[in-house]
Amino acid sequence: MRDHLASCADCVARALDARDFAVTVATPAGPAPAARWRRGAWLGLAAAVAGLAIVGLWSVRRGAGTPSADPAAVIAWGDLAVAPAPYAPAAPPGDARGDVVYRDGASADPFAAAMERYGAGDFATAETALESLVAARAGGEQARFYLAVTRLINGRAEDARRELMALDRSGGAANHEEIGWYLALALLKTGRTADARERLGAIAAGGGAHAAGAGALLERIERGTGR
Repeated sequence: MRDHLASCADCVARALDARDFAVTVATPAGPAPAARWRRGAWLGLAAAVAGLAIVGLWSVRRGAGTPSADPAAVIAWGDLAVAPAPYAPAAPPGDARGDVVYRDGASADPFAAAMERYGAGDFATAETALESLVAARAGGEQARFYLAVTRLINGRAEDARRELMALDRSGGAANHEEIGWYLALALLKTGRTADARERLGAIAAGGGAHAAGAGALLERIERGTGR
C-alpha cells in the first residue's frame, strides 16, 4: 500500500486538500500565539497523514479481487449468446396446489409470478420483478441467481458478474454448478478472459451438464476469437 500511496497522484492531491482544510479549521482568525499556530500545524499534518492513509486504503480495497477487463475482449465476446437457465417450479405436496392463483392464471406469489415471465421469455419484465424481490430481501439465493441470469441475457453483464461473484463466494447455493457456468459467461462478456478460462477449465474437467459447452468456449478462447 505504501508504494501505491507514493505513486498515486490522486491520493496525494486528496491528502493535501485534507491537510489544507485541517490547517484552516485549526487556525483561529486574527493574530495567534506561536504555540497555538504550531498546534494547528501539527493537527493539519496529522489530518493529512490520516487522510492519505484512508484514501490509499480505499483505493487498494476497491481494486482488490477485481479482475482486470480487456476492452478488446469485451468487443470480441460482447455478442456471446446466453441461454436462459432452466427453471422448474417446486412441486406441491400431493396433488394439491400450494400457491394462490388469480382468475387470469397469474400466480399470487411474487417469485412465481416473476418466473412465469422468465419462462415465457419476457426477460425484461422478469428482471424488474426479480429486482424488486431482491431489494426486499425476498426470494433468497434463487431470486438472486435468476436476477443475474436475466441481467446477463438483457445485456447487463457487469451487474450480472457482480451478483454471480457474490453467490459464488457464499458457497452455500444448491445450484453451484449453474452459478459457475453463468459466472464464466459473465466474465467472458465483461472482458475478463483469463478468469473465464480458469473457470471454464474447471467446468470442462468436472464432467457436468456444461462440460461440453465449457470445452467449446475454451477452444474459441484459444483461437483468440469470440465467434
